[in-house]
Amino acid sequence: MTKTGKSTMVSEEGSLYGRADLRTRPHERLDAWNRSIELVVSVYDAAKAFPKEETFGLTSQMRRAAVSIPANIAEGSARKNIAERKQFYYVSRASLSELETHITISHRLGYLSKDASTALFEQCARIAAMLNGMIRRERDEEMRR
Repeated sequence: MTKTGKSTMVSEEGSLYGRADLRTRPHERLDAWNRSIELVVSVYDAAKAFPKEETFGLTSQMRRAAVSIPANIAEGSARKNIAERKQFYYVSRASLSELETHITISHRLGYLSKDASTALFEQCARIAAMLNGMIRRERDEEMRR
């Protein structure tokens, strides 16, 4: 229930709107956005096991970088200007690089196992490839104009 007393339904895909709902946002159809939401959940799950003293340190930094990835994809996809869209996708890719650095540090400090680190890096690699494709597509569109 929301504050207004209205019930919110979350579909299996994680959308607050049903698949047939016309309010579905354009970014919700992007594979990069959906995969990055999955990455956020994976990062939050992995960070639960971090030491308590890292709550406002590495844990917070990892979570912030992870959340920034889908947030910037969503904001970029809502922009009408190609240059702005591309810039938000670049910011998303930079946040992904930041997250990969946090994963490396977490592994070296012993907070993440090799398997957990590898799984996170694999998710990051898939998202990076998608973001690179999105940036390339925007760059190509920009050159055609």
